[in-house]
Amino acid sequence: MPASKAAVAVLALLLIACRSEARQQQASRIGTNSAGVDSSSRESNQSVRTNVLFTVQRWTDSMSILSPVVKFGFGKIEPPFGSTGAAKRSFSQAAYPPGRRYDVLNQGSRVGSAVVRGLFPPECGIDTVAWMAKVEIDPASLMRDTTLRLVAVDPGTSVGNRALFKASVRAEIERLRKTSGNGERIVLYDVLDLDGDSVPELLVEAHSYEGFVYKTYSRRNGSWSAIYESPYYGC
Repeated sequence: MPASKAAVAVLALLLIACRSEARQQQASRIGTNSAGVDSSSRESNQSVRTNVLFTVQRWTDSMSILSPVVKFGFGKIEPPFGSTGAAKRSFSQAAYPPGRRYDVLNQGSRVGSAVVRGLFPPECGIDTVAWMAKVEIDPASLMRDTTLRLVAVDPGTSVGNRALFKASVRAEIERLRKTSGNGERIVLYDVLDLDGDSVPELLVEAHSYEGFVYKTYSRRNGSWSAIYESPYYGC
């Protein structure tokens, strides 16, 4: 082969190699895997923050229920989703992609993680759209301790600490138990700083005949008052 043609052939091979490398680098940047699937969308879906506080309740020996209670942060405490079916559906799609992990806390300290395994079906015919999730708890031994009051949050979120559990809080819970109306039974669930003002809020379960709600109490001007009530759990 003449020298000029050999040089052209070498240049062509180099050009093909450069184009191949460029395609590989581009695929790496957008997260395309070997099957040609864009994995970046899956990763971003897993990392979108919900800014929601969930409670964790045992369901079976191997599965628990993740229930959204309140959306918090930026000085606000508000419902985790709107009242319409579309709002609940949008929330569930964002919060419960299979495999998503949440930190599990007990009295403000991280004690494990919750891994989403699917949606928990609506109960009692009240809702037609699922807004709770089935989760697997790691370590599983957490759910065998029935004395624990567990919450779940986005990874790395801080919402309280053990120092907040003081005699004054216990005294306030006793007062709420005595003054609550409509036959409610008040149970302290957790003490958390949800609005970021360094003043703890009380998260309580207010039980009625067939279900319960979570209520949040905040201390203002020396007294506690209810500032939020969660969706209803039960029939």
